[in-house]
Parts: sequence; structure tokens; C-alpha cells
Amino acid sequence: MTHGITKSVGNNGANERNDVTFIQSCLNGHAKFYKSSIVPLKVDGLCQSKTIEAIKIFQKDYVAMRNPDGRVDPNGKTLRYLTMYLAKEPNTTRIKSFTPVAEKAAAVAGVSNITVSYHSSIASDRRLVSDYAMEVIKIALKECNMSHAVITSTLRTPKDQARIMLENAKKGLAAQYKMYSSWGDKVLNLYESNKSKSDDDLRKLMEEKISEIMAAGYSVSNHCFTSEMYREKNVFDLGLAST
Repeated sequence: MTHGITKSVGNNGANERNDVTFIQSCLNGHAKFYKSSIVPLKVDGLCQSKTIEAIKIFQKDYVAMRNPDGRVDPNGKTLRYLTMYLAKEPNTTRIKSFTPVAEKAAAVAGVSNITVSYHSSIASDRRLVSDYAMEVIKIALKECNMSHAVITSTLRTPKDQARIMLENAKKGLAAQYKMYSSWGDKVLNLYESNKSKSDDDLRKLMEEKISEIMAAGYSVSNHCFTSEMYREKNVFDLGLAST
């Protein structure tokens, strides 16, 4: 669905006055609320060199275009980025105001309809992903035109990590060595040299090694932290099937 303009604006665009006015307003919104090298424009509906230059700056800094073309098309990526943080009036598609995501992420166009849930296997005391991180996930989903994702893993204790590493090592040890750093390799080495032991004994050995590594100030996995550390740095997995 097109939001804001009906025809192209900018370099070699149709540049209808209402469309140009809208794009100029959006560019000014970004210049006001974010650190930007965009020079605020006079909102006059006239697409001249300053407007085209502002579009190019936006494309370079926000859209990451290697070769900005200075043009905004009705169904193009540049317009999608320009309008991503526009709040809309309830029950309409009409733009109301520019709202920085840090102030009111739930009001971001389309994000309020995007949901992020926890997998049923995650216990209530592990549902620790912050509201801020949830909004970041929603914005990422919006970027991919997706409406829902499921969080399948959050904080892990050494016991959790040992169980997961044991299960995966039994499926394919070589792949696990590629996944972990040298600290994870120490745990996998322990598994490899004690394969003859029972799973319970192996889990206990691996758990002890993981705890030992954590006590030394290191981590086997980005998931494996204390709850206090996790609150400062949320790490989580999103289920492939949900996205």
C-alpha cells in the first residue's frame, strides 16, 4: 500500500506539489528528531536542488544506498524508510505526525499490529526480554514485512547450556565445534573425552566446566549469563518457523 505520495518525487520525478510537500515534511522530521546532516527544508512543494540533496543524504545515511539517486518512488524502499516512524490517526491510513521511535514505538506505523510471543516451553521466570528489545524486534519484522515472531530461547543457566550442548553434540560434534568459541570448545572437548559415561554424568561434567568458565569471567554462550547480566544485554533466539 502506498502511503503519502502518488507519484515519484526528486531527481527526474513527477514532482507533484502535494507529493513534494509530504516528502519535504518527512525529511524535516528526520532532521529534527535524529542526528542528521540533512538541512531543514522550506516546505513549499517545489522539488529543487536542496530537496534532491536531502533525499540523497537520507538514502545514504538511513537506507544505506551505495549510489543514492535522489528520488522517492511510491512503492520504493526510500519511502518505506521515510514513513516507517510516522504515527497514524486511529482507524485511518492518513499520516498524523512524525513520532520518533524512542519516544513512542507502539505508535509507529504498522508496528502496533506486529506481535512477538514466547514459546510455551519458556518458563515465566525466563521471559526477561525487555520492552525496548521487543520494540526493536517489531521494527525488524516490519522491515521484512512480517507480522509475528516467537522467542524460543532467552537466558540459560549452566545446567541449561550443558543440556543443550550435550543434545547437539550427540547429533553432530563437528558442527558444534564450528559454532562455539575456544571456551565452548573446552566443554565439547570434555564431552568428546568422556563419551563412554552416561548422559547424566556427562551433563554434570559439562555443567561444572561451564560454571568454572563463568567464574573466571568468560562465557561459553551469549545466552549463558546471570539474570543481572541478562537484564543489561538481552540475548534471545527467534524461531525459524515463526518467521
